[in-house]
Amino acid sequence: MFPGTFSASVFLKTATYTIIGTLILIYQISQYYHHEKPFPDCWISGCAGHYPEFVFFRIATISGSLLVLLGWLTNHFYLRSIARENAFPLYQYYPQIPMICGMIGAMLLMGSTANIDTGKERGDWHSFCASTFFVFTLIAQIYNTTICTMIYLRIKVLSLANVVFKLILLVLIVLQVIWSSSVSTWEEYQNQIPNSKGQFFEWTITFTVILGFYSMALDCQNFKFVYQSVKTRDQELEQLE
Repeated sequence: MFPGTFSASVFLKTATYTIIGTLILIYQISQYYHHEKPFPDCWISGCAGHYPEFVFFRIATISGSLLVLLGWLTNHFYLRSIARENAFPLYQYYPQIPMICGMIGAMLLMGSTANIDTGKERGDWHSFCASTFFVFTLIAQIYNTTICTMIYLRIKVLSLANVVFKLILLVLIVLQVIWSSSVSTWEEYQNQIPNSKGQFFEWTITFTVILGFYSMALDCQNFKFVYQSVKTRDQELEQLE
């Protein structure tokens, strides 16, 4: 047998780099070909609805969704492992909730991407999948941040810097959600907020969520998966000969 290991953070780190790089790429392409207005007057899905942008976007988000799904599983395994090693009653916090919500969010991201094409978009299905992706993912990240904070306060096994990073992202998420949900009412009385507010919050909340994935990857970077390559029957016979 040939044992080996790899870092459990590889799934979420790869997803983070891939999605961030692709969002920057499709925005730059859309500006080069004048497909969309400059930020913040453009939607992410608007940039992704043109050729060749939609090719890169589909590849990145569908493959990234699978990596995020594996990342939520990895995060769950990691939290359960450190809780068991340190006799922390993790079961009291129902750690399966963020895992399930995060995995549902990842599958909804696949659904929102599947409804983007070259100028022909199922707007209703895309909007439903995209909005519910954010809802489930935000619930999962908020819940996961709460669990990680409790683990740090009780047994001090997580990085303090990363816990603080998670809490900062949590505050940013809450502020953006509150502001984006109240902005329409504010406009009725003040009429001082630009019409691009929706596009702006789509970009900022998306990048905040992606940074949340990266924070999860930092938690798992010292957690290793072990694999073994087992010799086949033919290889064993060859060795005996």
